[in-house]
Amino acid sequence: MPNIYVKPLHDCIDPSREFISSYVHNIETTVSSSSWWMNSKLLEEVFTWIKNVATSLGLEFSTHKTDLIHWRTPREKVDRSEHPIVVDGECIQPAPKAVKWLCFHFENNHSTWTHYANRHALAQAAFDRIKRLSSTGGRLTPYSTRRMGKAIIIPGLLYGAEFLNPSATMRHKMEVLRNRVKRWITKCFYSTHTNVLSAEACIMLVELYLEQIRNMAAIRWSTALPDNNIATALFLPGFRLHDSFSLPSNRRAAFSKAGGIKPKTWDSTSYTSVQRILPIDDMVRRARLLFSK
Repeated sequence: MPNIYVKPLHDCIDPSREFISSYVHNIETTVSSSSWWMNSKLLEEVFTWIKNVATSLGLEFSTHKTDLIHWRTPREKVDRSEHPIVVDGECIQPAPKAVKWLCFHFENNHSTWTHYANRHALAQAAFDRIKRLSSTGGRLTPYSTRRMGKAIIIPGLLYGAEFLNPSATMRHKMEVLRNRVKRWITKCFYSTHTNVLSAEACIMLVELYLEQIRNMAAIRWSTALPDNNIATALFLPGFRLHDSFSLPSNRRAAFSKAGGIKPKTWDSTSYTSVQRILPIDDMVRRARLLFSK
C-alpha cells in the first residue's frame, strides 16, 4: 500500500470498542472487550471489514506481515494469551515477546525494556562507527564531535521517550553510554569524574533530556489542532486547548543572513534571538496545568 492516508480505512464499525490508525503504509487496529477470545473475534471482524473497503478502492494488504499482540496490565499475573486469529486464510499467532511498529517495540505487559534495549544497541553501534572519525590526534574539533553526538546518538537513544518511560536500570545504562560520548567529545581521561563531563561537554544528563522531551511533547499536544494531530484529537471532550504559546520570531531571517546568529565555539553559551524571547518554562508550566486538569 504506497498510499499516505486513506480516510475510509479509518471509519470504525463501533468506535467505542475499536481504534484504527495508520502511518504511510502501516495500519494498526486495537480492540477492547471483556475477554481475549472476544478480542480475537473482533480483530477478525475488523480485518474483514477493512479488507473489503480496501478492495473496493483497489488496494491490497500483505497479510503475511501481520503481527498480533494481546495486551494485559502490569498487575495481571496471568499467563499471556495464546489465542490466534485467522485473517485472509492465514493463522496469525501472537508475538512471542514484542511487536515492532514504527520502530517501537511493544510488549504485552506494557514494559519498555525491549524497546530501549534495542535503542541502546543501535546507539552503541552508531557510536562505535562515528568515533572512528575522531581518534586521538584526529582532525575533528570538539565542537564537531559534539554536534555529531547530539544529532546521531541522542535522538536514536531516546526515541519514543515522549510516552515510553525507561526503567531505572535502563537509564543507568543510557548514562554510561552518554559518559562515553562525553569523553569522546572532550578527550578526557577515563579517571575524570562524571560530574565534570556534562559541564565540559555541554551535554545534559539523561534525566534532564527525558524531562525536556516530555515537556516539549506536552506543549505540542496541548497547542496543536485536533484535525492535524491524532494525540490532540484523543483528548477528552471539553479539554481546553490553547494557541497562545505561539510567538512571532525572526529565526528564519536571522539564519538567512550571511554569517547568521551562530555560536562561535563548541562550548559557547550564546543563544539565538528566538531562544531569548521564547518562554519555555512558562509554556511547560501552563501545559502541565492543562494536563493536570
